[in-house]
This record gives sequence, C-alpha cells and structure tokens, in this order.
Amino acid sequence: LRAFRKIERLCNVREQASEQLRRRLVRDGFSEAATEAAIVRALGCGLVDDARFAEVLVRCRLAAGKGMQGIERELSSLGIEPSSVSGWPDEFSTGEESEIERALALLEHKPPRAKNQRDAAYRRLAQKGFSASIATTAARLWSESAQVGPCPTDW
Repeated sequence: LRAFRKIERLCNVREQASEQLRRRLVRDGFSEAATEAAIVRALGCGLVDDARFAEVLVRCRLAAGKGMQGIERELSSLGIEPSSVSGWPDEFSTGEESEIERALALLEHKPPRAKNQRDAAYRRLAQKGFSASIATTAARLWSESAQVGPCPTDW
C-alpha cells in the first residue's frame, strides 16, 4: 500500500513511465514484490499508462528541438519500445527535411560559441539526439549561412 501511495504522489506531480517508477521504488527501499504489486495496480486503474506517457514525452521532446534518434534512445531507456508509440515515427515527423529544419532552428536559437563553429554545431546536435547524417547536414548548412561578411569581389 505504501508503494502505491508513493506512485500516486509521483504521478500527481507529472506523468510517469512504469519502468521509471519501478526503478524509483526499488531505489527508495521498497521490495521487488511490493514494487511489482504497486505497478500492476497503478497500470490497472489507469494511474500509469506507458502509451500516454510516451506520446506526451515524444511531443514534448520534439517541441524542445530534440532529434528523433535521441527520443528513441530515451524511450528505450524507459522500457518503452518506440514502435509501440501510436503513429511513430510518421505522425511525429515529415522526414529528413523536418529534422534538418528543427536542427537548424536549434542552432539559430542558441548558436555554438567556439572557434570551429561547424564542429561545435555538430556536437550540439549530436548531444540533442540528432542522427549523424542530420547533424552533419545541418551543421554544414548552418555554418555556411553564418559566414557573412564582405565578399572578396566587393573589395
């Protein structure tokens, strides 16, 4: 009963994944049996819903400018198979072009500050979960557009 009450408190703050809750309860000293019973009860009454959690997480991460690959890793780390998310990935992305647009928007919003801006842009995008090909393309496009100044023919 105490484990279930803990789940209720955590879920009142924000949506939770069952695997997240499982780890938290075990870390907080609840037995495996109490943890499993509480998780099963929470899933049964709809307090915890991994599908609902996954959809909210995906939409939130996309709005924050995260890449599809990073979102997939995060879902997997929470014990949620990305393919189990309703509409994944088609409903959430219109392909490589939209990924590149999100990557470019991220770089425009918070440009990297380093001597080699292209490498820094690539690293930032990779950290945000964009695939290597998307990060490479977006970093190149961004660094080419950022290089402003007088053209040598104007001198």
